[in-house]
Amino acid sequence: MTVATRKTVEEEAAEMRTSIQEVKTELEAVKGIRAESKFLTRDHRDGRFLLSGVPEGRGYRCGDLVWITDLAVCDPLHRRYLLLPAIPVDLTAAVDQPSIIDFEPFLAPAGEGDKDTSFRVFCLAQCATKLVLFVFSSSVGRWRAVTFDSWGALVTGPGDPASGSELSQRYFAHKSFYWLMHRRNKLLVLSTSGMEFSTLELPQDHPGGEIAIVEAGGGNLGMFSLCSVIAHGTVYLSYAIFRDDCGRANQWHSELIPMPKRRYDIMGVAGGYLLVQGVPKGISLVDLLRIQNQ
Repeated sequence: MTVATRKTVEEEAAEMRTSIQEVKTELEAVKGIRAESKFLTRDHRDGRFLLSGVPEGRGYRCGDLVWITDLAVCDPLHRRYLLLPAIPVDLTAAVDQPSIIDFEPFLAPAGEGDKDTSFRVFCLAQCATKLVLFVFSSSVGRWRAVTFDSWGALVTGPGDPASGSELSQRYFAHKSFYWLMHRRNKLLVLSTSGMEFSTLELPQDHPGGEIAIVEAGGGNLGMFSLCSVIAHGTVYLSYAIFRDDCGRANQWHSELIPMPKRRYDIMGVAGGYLLVQGVPKGISLVDLLRIQNQ
């Protein structure tokens, strides 16, 4: 009698990487991508991977600012993919492509009422005075555009001239995406339920720098950030919870968590845990990577 053995995590991960690479190779053949250009993995969510390619005769510019026309969603477990249609010209007319500061494609949860097998792809086009979100829904098979009308007024004024992207990396909590606005002490919020943009003021004592957005209890929003008291050489992990206090002014409630004296980097959030990497004093990140690889 043959006994079936369960695959290890490493074996399953290797099979998934192989499946994704096979899809990339097939896509490059279908689209006629140049040999020196490849489809890249841009995002992953709910077992799916978002891939983007470089059209013939073009390449990625510094910072991935190029307008991306080739997008595909891959399901490596079932070894299948969907090549998305290009964003229609009547929608792309909403932005001046040469003036794009950043173009960010990413996966989003299916819309309310959609099937479990459905998904959405978002492409956030950030310009100097415009912010436009292009949305593809697999349930309807077409693109639409959502514009944040207040973006121009929001990014002009004190703090200008702005150089580079106004937004930090992307966070997701309670069915909304969040970006830290570097020079505004605000969070940009995108509700995936109502498909509306808004902003949220950060705590007045926010120290700046790295943050991590998490889901706090009771449907509230939580935010971790690192702060240092230079005079004492003390490092704290700040945890702030945002509550809507029954019609009164919205408030952040913060607490400080003392940390051992060293340099820290917030690596990310997963499975209800915050991952923070500490580097001992006197050791650089290059030294740490060298030690880890030994």
